[in-house]
Amino acid sequence: MTAELVPLSRNLSQAATIGLLALDALQNSTPVNAETQKKQLSELKEFEKPEAVLLNRIVPGVEVLVQATRTQ
Repeated sequence: MTAELVPLSRNLSQAATIGLLALDALQNSTPVNAETQKKQLSELKEFEKPEAVLLNRIVPGVEVLVQATRTQ
């Protein structure tokens, strides 16, 4: 069972990192590279796949943060 949690843990960590980067950009009014934003949203979509309910509940909020950032 522990081995099954490794990918979930990795995805959750990456989603949190993306969310923190978006919060930092919003707080500092720093534009985000459009390609970076597109990549982050794509990764978040992958995390939403029905691998685990936990990610399904967290990822939509992180997507809102990333979409709220300004792009260059």
